Amino acid sequence: METSTYKEKVWEQIKTPLKKSWRGFLKQLFSNPANRCHIDNLRKQDDLIAAYQFGVYSGKSIVEIVNNIQDIEVVYGFDSFVGLPENTDKEREISVAKSNFYQWKSGDFNASNLYQTNDVRSFLSEIFRENLDTPIHLVEGWFSETLNKGTIKEYDLKPASYIDIDVDTYSSCCEVLDFVFDNKIAVSGTVIGFDDWGGTVNWKTFGDGVSKAFADSLKKHGVELDFVVQVGSTYPYVHRLYLMR
Repeated sequence: METSTYKEKVWEQIKTPLKKSWRGFLKQLFSNPANRCHIDNLRKQDDLIAAYQFGVYSGKSIVEIVNNIQDIEVVYGFDSFVGLPENTDKEREISVAKSNFYQWKSGDFNASNLYQTNDVRSFLSEIFRENLDTPIHLVEGWFSETLNKGTIKEYDLKPASYIDIDVDTYSSCCEVLDFVFDNKIAVSGTVIGFDDWGGTVNWKTFGDGVSKAFADSLKKHGVELDFVVQVGSTYPYVHRLYLMR
């Protein structure tokens, strides 16, 4: 399966832009002089050249990030590559009890099944290396195993210009936000994008899912973020960008 022809086909799929992708707003945010001036004023002397993707799956979003933010010099991507964790089913039970619906279950978004390989990290790394000028470092494993000081040291993780959170569930989003806030990966001037802001029924009230993780994490860590833009308004297609003060 992992032939040169197959990888070429995969690259064609990965690089093909999604129609009306919310990540297209990144180009306007980082390129528009007025917006960029505000971001740079917050950054002060920090040289923020790194981007992070939490929830890589197919790898398509990483390509969108690289294409839309011109000054990104390195990208770090975190994923289990075997789908959503088991605790997704517990969140499913709670949500169904409240709202009679939940989108996901454990094992969804399994990149190993998508690409029919047991080594997605090497598979995607080679495709990125052959087709992108920007270095892409993929970190494989559950967040409970990878979001730690050892990973920071091993990969020399740098403060973020942009953090993309595409993890679907409340618990995973909390893990990511704890990691980036505790370890100063998210700093003044960092932009954070939430793919699944409207992924749960009670997103408007911050009652569950990613929006609740956001509210709980801000209170826990005492950080402040400025709302930048919301793309979409109807469940489940709602996405948000925030700027860290």
